[in-house]
This record gives sequence, structure tokens and C-alpha cells, in this order.
Amino acid sequence: MSMVFEIKRNFFTDKEDVIFKSGDLKASLFTFKSGVEVVRLSNALGYITVLPFKGHTIWEAFFDGRILNMHREGKKEPKYIHDYFLDSSYGVYLFHCGALRMGCPAEDDDHIMHGELPCAVYDDCQLIAGTDERGAYLGITGTFSYNRGFGPTYEARPIAKIYSQSSTMELVMRIDNLSNYPMELMYMAHINYRPIDNAKIIQSHPWTPEAMPLRDYVPSHFEIPADYRELTARLKKDPRLTETMIPDIVYKPEVAFYLDSPVVDEDGWIHLMQKLPNGTADFLRYKPTELDHAMRWITKTEDQQGLALAFPSTANVEGYNNEKKAGHVKEIAPKGFYQATMITGVLTKEEAEKEEALIHQLMGE
Repeated sequence: MSMVFEIKRNFFTDKEDVIFKSGDLKASLFTFKSGVEVVRLSNALGYITVLPFKGHTIWEAFFDGRILNMHREGKKEPKYIHDYFLDSSYGVYLFHCGALRMGCPAEDDDHIMHGELPCAVYDDCQLIAGTDERGAYLGITGTFSYNRGFGPTYEARPIAKIYSQSSTMELVMRIDNLSNYPMELMYMAHINYRPIDNAKIIQSHPWTPEAMPLRDYVPSHFEIPADYRELTARLKKDPRLTETMIPDIVYKPEVAFYLDSPVVDEDGWIHLMQKLPNGTADFLRYKPTELDHAMRWITKTEDQQGLALAFPSTANVEGYNNEKKAGHVKEIAPKGFYQATMITGVLTKEEAEKEEALIHQLMGE
């Protein structure tokens, strides 16, 4: 059983106000100076801040006494503009990509980078509270309606939940095709963790070049350092060189691998974690039956440090036409829907030890 509370835009002011409290779970509202609305969901261990009317972005995640999301130099405040590079969204904990187009547009593509969802303006917002199999939760949801004349019409409805006395969260994306015709689908969850010096990536996925092919293509908006090709040549032969976040190694502008051979548990989840030197871990679980493509991504420079344990997705990021030719673009049936669930956040030292043991078991180690 759950409770649902409608949240209107006029509820938000520049002063943070608590609107709900139950046990250690709390929801509060405020606006940035830019006017962008924010919902903070918090518990005894930390919080997430969500932009409920702008992309349903998780702007910041804070647990275990630290900010979890990617570090990026410069002033960061969202604005109601339609370019996530310009409004500081690059560096948030999560932004949704898609739903009709996704990835880096190639020369023969006419779509914007990562589609309409990153900067989508949502129609409504609801606070949800209740109990599920993971415990007492507090969440935020809302609806983005897309209706193009003589084209697709759909509703996207994401959910972000935190749990009592827990530093883990559940993320859900549901996309309903409202049309009487099939609708093409390209979706990706752009989850940006912060790489920690000397942390180790542990995964239920092989570290082989065949299972983790390096992405050779470098987008045109990047400047390539002189030694970049030498680095990527070594990584192409041995992806395991990225297993440990060695402090002196620079990944500029980025390196990326496709995760092509996930190993899942008996319930269908792949397990990925960044285990920190103190024994805690950032982690991610998702089901390849829902998100059958993924990319590992690392950027580590003086200006920004970001790590994707995976960008779970329904296609690769090479632009619509390339992915269409490869057979990766999905379809949602007329009046049908698509839904994916991800579990992420921080594991305690004890939880991380259990997760690592499970991963080793899944990998036969």
C-alpha cells in the first residue's frame, strides 16, 4: 500500500520547506536561483535531490558522508534550457536519455544528443510513500507527455525511491506508447559516479577484450591529447587495466567500453561495484532482459572526474541510424509500455563484502 501526494509548482519557494516526514524519511522542497524546482528526499544516512519538472534528473546524491556523483569544476545550477551540456546537467548523478532517439548523433542523424528526455519539462509531480519488499520508502514521480503531430505520442514516468535507514535507491523508468501504431524506443540511464583513488571495480562481467570491446569512436566535440591513442591501444588489449582507479592515470577526454557479456544471478540481475579503500562501495544492479546494452565510461582530468559502472540502455550510443542498421532500436507495441528498474547507491562495508562474494561466485572465482 502506498500514499500519493500531488506537488504543485507553486509549492516551491527559495526557502527549503519540509512537506513530509515519517520516521527518518523526509521530503522537502526549494528552488534554485534560476527558478528550477528541487525535491530533496532524505533519510538518516543521506539524501538525493531531484529536479521533478526538469528531466526528472537526480541532481545530487549524498550518502556515506560524500557526494556520489561525478565531480565537475565550475558553477553548477540547472536552467530551463534545452542543452544539458550548457545548463550544468553534465555531472549530475542521473539523467534519462531517449526515448525516441539516444546517443551521439552521427553525420546522417538529425536528432539532438541523447534525445528529448534530459531536458524534458514534466507536466506534474507526485510524492509517494509506502512499503515494498525493500522496506519503507519515500519516492518522487511525475509524467512527461510527448505528442508530435503526425508522429509518436508517449508518456514517460520515472520513479526515484530512497529507503529508511538505507543508502540504496530504486530507479524506475516506464514509457507508455499512447499511439495506435508501434513506437521506436531508445533509452539509456546516464548514471555518473565519482571515481575514487585506489578504488577497485568488481563486476559480474568478464574483463576480456571480447566481452569489453573498446569504443574507438571519439565524438567531434572532444580535443584529443597526443598520448590518447597510445593509452586506448593498451586498453583495447587489456580492459582490466582500468580495474583500479590509479591516482596518476588520466583519462582525457574519456575512455569507454561496451559491456557485451553480462553474467547475471538467478533473478536476472547483473552486479557492478566500485569498492572504496575503506571497504564501502558504490554499486549498480540492473536486468539485461530490460536493458540489453551497456557502456563503461571513465573520464578523469583536473576539471572533471566521472565513472559509469554502466550506462544501462536499450541500444548502443552510436546514433539512431547506426543503431537502426545494427538492429538495436526497439519497438513498443501500440498502446503498450516499456519498463526498466535499477538499484544503486552505497553499500556498507558488510554489504559490500557480501556483494563481492556473490560476484566472485557468479564469475566462478
